Amino acid sequence: MPVAIVTDSTASLPPEVAAAHGLVVVPLQVVIGATVYDEGADGATPELVAAALREWKPVSTSRPSPAALLEVYEKAAAAGATEIVSVHLSGEMSGTFESASVRSSGSMPASHSLIFGMSRRSTAEVRPSVP
Repeated sequence: MPVAIVTDSTASLPPEVAAAHGLVVVPLQVVIGATVYDEGADGATPELVAAALREWKPVSTSRPSPAALLEVYEKAAAAGATEIVSVHLSGEMSGTFESASVRSSGSMPASHSLIFGMSRRSTAEVRPSVP
């Protein structure tokens, strides 16, 4: 696996599509009341969010932490990826891009490349990360 592709749950990829293509999907956090869930089938589902809204419970979202994304990058590198492409919403629309960009400079081997892409509608910008 020389290249790993990482995105987040805002990509709305069905799990079977992500698995079939070897994509890693990091869930965003959904906060319902005072409880934090991972977005997705094992956490905050659309039905759970809709039920909370019907009950007038506060619902908000939060980006994955930089530590969660770093863990995914490190696992991909340990599995043999020499390059990681991490695609997220534009920083203008979400804090996830910033979380993906924030990483410890010594956490990945210098031989590994981490490339960030961000999208806003149908355009994309790619910014390489310098080790």
